[in-house]
Amino acid sequence: MSKERSGYVYEDKSTGKWFARVTFTDSRGKRRNLKRGAEREPKANKLLRKLNTELDAKGESAIDAGKITFADLVEKYKAFKVKPAGMWETERPAVKGLPIPLGITECDCPLHEN
Repeated sequence: MSKERSGYVYEDKSTGKWFARVTFTDSRGKRRNLKRGAEREPKANKLLRKLNTELDAKGESAIDAGKITFADLVEKYKAFKVKPAGMWETERPAVKGLPIPLGITECDCPLHEN
């Protein structure tokens, strides 16, 4: 059984900036270090708690979502959400070249023949 993931907070002496660091094992079994910076120690402690709760709740996908570029996001969107457009004439019956609106069974319009 693996040990509890907790992480730690430290100050970089050269810059004076505080960092929250968490080490975890990803889905491939590789150890990964996650480090985020903050201006002060209390903010770094909050950041550490936030990182731990995100890792517990969503796993490594929460961390990878923070690093994704816009181009990668567009590609993922295209793969899962975008579908080819359909033509009205091929999906619904048309009379005299005009499509019949969805939900209408009878039409009094002179353009449509019943």
